[in-house]
Amino acid sequence: MKTKSKHLLILLSLLGVSAGGWSQVGGLTQTGDMTVCQNATESYGVVATAGSTYVWTLIAGTGGAGIITPGADPNNLITVSWTTPGTCTLQVVESTATCTGLPVTILVTVLPVLVPGTASASQMILSNTAPLPISATAPSGGNGAYTYQWEFSVDGGGTWSAVTGATDLTYAPGILTQTTMYHLIQTSGGRCGSVTTNAVTITIQAPLMAGTAAADQTICYNSTPAPISATEPTGGNGVYTYQWEYSIDGGATWNVISGAIALTYEPGALTQTTKYHLIQTSGGGFGSVTTNVVTLTVEPQIMTSQIWHN
Repeated sequence: MKTKSKHLLILLSLLGVSAGGWSQVGGLTQTGDMTVCQNATESYGVVATAGSTYVWTLIAGTGGAGIITPGADPNNLITVSWTTPGTCTLQVVESTATCTGLPVTILVTVLPVLVPGTASASQMILSNTAPLPISATAPSGGNGAYTYQWEFSVDGGGTWSAVTGATDLTYAPGILTQTTMYHLIQTSGGRCGSVTTNAVTITIQAPLMAGTAAADQTICYNSTPAPISATEPTGGNGVYTYQWEYSIDGGATWNVISGAIALTYEPGALTQTTKYHLIQTSGGGFGSVTTNVVTLTVEPQIMTSQIWHN
C-alpha cells in the first residue's frame, strides 16, 4: 500500500461478488477515531481499487468543520483543512459503474487553535542583582494538556536558548549583569504544536547618580537671591522626582521646603546664611541621591554709626 497520508481509511476487500457482477461494493474498514487541530491540513486516503471511484463527505457534528480538497481521480486520496473546532464525521463511499458501497466513517475531533498566554511585565534592576520572578498565564486551546520551556536571549532577541530546568509557568532568574530577555514556549498535546508568549525584558540600569546644583551666592541682608537649580540625575529608571531642602545651621540639620519639587527653586528674601540641596529620587526602587550643597551667604545688616554734631 502506498500513501502520503497521515490518517488512513484502509480498503480491505470488496465483498459480494456474483456471477452477474458486483452485488455490493463494501468491506471498508478504518484506523479509528482521531483528533486534529484547528487550522491544520491533514491527509486521508483509501486503497484504490481498479474501476472504483470514491466520494468524500464531511457530516456536521458538534460544530466541527473543514474543507475537503480532492486528489486526482479516482479521489482515493484527499486533504482536509480543519477550520472550526468541535466534532465532525468524515465519510467515504466507494462506487463502481453499477454499484455503491456502504459508507465508512471516522469521527474527527477538531481541537481549538492554540493561543499563547501572557508573560509578566518587564523590569529594571541594577547590575549584579536578581529580578523578581517572572511568570506567564497558561495558554488556551489545543487539548488542554500543556508543557512549558523558558528561553532567554542576551542579544535583543536575535537568538534564544533554553533555560535548563525552567519548565513551569513561573521562573526566578538569578543575579544578572546584562540586559536579558525571556519568553515561554507553551506546547499543547494532541499535535497542536507550540506557541510563544510575549518577551519579558530585564533591563540592567546604571546606578543612580546625582545631578549638580548651581553655584553659591553672596547677597545683602534681606535681599532675594537669584534662583538656584540643579541638573537631572542619571541612571535609575529614568523617571525622577525632586525635593529641595534647606539648612540654617551649617548643614547639621535639613528641612523640607514645601512645594519645592522642581529642578529650579526661587528662595525669597533672606536674613541669614542658608544652605540648599536637592534630593533626587528615581522610580523603580532605585533610591535617592543628593546634589552638592548651594550656600547663599547673607552679608551682615549694615548699621550706621550714631549721628553726632558739633
